[in-house]
Amino acid sequence: MTQPATHQDLVHVDPHADITFHWDGWMQVRISNGTSVPWSAWPDRFDIREPDLRRDDLKSLFPHHPDDPSVHFIPVTHANLIDACTTWMQGGYVSAGRRDYTRFPWQGSTYGWIVGVLDVRYRGGDTIDAAPRGTDAWQPIIDITADGYAPDLVSSTWLRERVDGWILAFLEHYGVDTNSEDLDDAVLRWTRHHLPTSSNAMSPAPAWSTWLEKKVTGLWQSGEWQQHHNAGTAWRSPYERPWYEARTAPDGTRWNFLWTGSPFAYAYSPDRPTSPYDCLLTHRPARGCGPRNAHLARERLTRLADDWMSGPALSPQARTAWSAEVYAKTGLRNPT
Repeated sequence: MTQPATHQDLVHVDPHADITFHWDGWMQVRISNGTSVPWSAWPDRFDIREPDLRRDDLKSLFPHHPDDPSVHFIPVTHANLIDACTTWMQGGYVSAGRRDYTRFPWQGSTYGWIVGVLDVRYRGGDTIDAAPRGTDAWQPIIDITADGYAPDLVSSTWLRERVDGWILAFLEHYGVDTNSEDLDDAVLRWTRHHLPTSSNAMSPAPAWSTWLEKKVTGLWQSGEWQQHHNAGTAWRSPYERPWYEARTAPDGTRWNFLWTGSPFAYAYSPDRPTSPYDCLLTHRPARGCGPRNAHLARERLTRLADDWMSGPALSPQARTAWSAEVYAKTGLRNPT
C-alpha cells in the first residue's frame, strides 16, 4: 500500500478554551485538551470530509492520500485551519462555500427515520431535489433561497441538516410526535397505533417501511408532494455542530460553556482549573426538547451560562454547590 504524503502538522492554540488543534492536512482536525478542560468535554477531533464524495474515480483529483478516496476542499494553510476551528467552535459550517456543486453534485439517500425511501440531490442552483428511491422523478422539495441561502453559502453538512428538517416536518404532518426525545420510539408508537400488524409480527418496522414507501410514491405520482415544498428548517445536531460560548467575567477570568451532545454540558475556566465534577453546567440539556425543538436546548444553555456568570463564576463554593446539585440529579454516584 502506498504511504500517503503528509504535511507537517499545522497547529492552532485557543488559549481561552485551553485546547490545541492539530491538522496534517487530511480529513480530521485533532483536538488536545489543556489541564483545565473536563474529561469528554470536547471530542478528540472534528471531521472536514465530504462524506458523499468517497469515490475511487476522484482519487486522481485529490492525490494527497492516493489510497484513500476521501475528499475535502479546504486548502492546507494555517489561516484555513484557524478559520475551520473558529467556525466549528461557533457551531458554523466548516466547508461552506468551498465546494463547486455543479462540478461535484451532492447526492444520496434519506437515512434514519425514513431510511432509503427518497433519493436526494443538490447540483448547485436554488433547489434541493428528491425522488422516490431508484426513480428519476426528481422534484424540487426545498428552495434554498427561502432559508436565506445561496449556492456560495451551501455546505454538505447544511444540506444534510436541511433534508433532516424536511423529514421531521414530513413526519409531523402525518402525526408522528417529532418533539419526542426518542424519535425512533415515537415512530414505533405511531406505527402500532395507525398500522395494526399481525400478532405474530416481531416488529412493527416492516409495516412502517411499507406504508412510508407507498405514501411517498403516491405523493410523487399525484403531485401532492408540493404540499411538503419547503417544509421544515435545518435540524442541527450537537454532535456535528457543538454549542459553545466563551465569556469573560468583570475580573478578567475566562469561562467556557460547552455541549457537544454528551450527557453533560460543561462550564470551565483556564484561569480556575478544578475537578471535572466542579465543571458541570447541566445534565441532559435536551431533556424535553425533541428534534423539532432542538433549538430550545441551546436557548436553555445560554440562560444557564448567564446564571453561572452571576453566581458560580464569582464564588468557588457556589461553583462546587452548583455542580454537586447537577450531579446529584443524575442518580449516579460521585466517585470523589
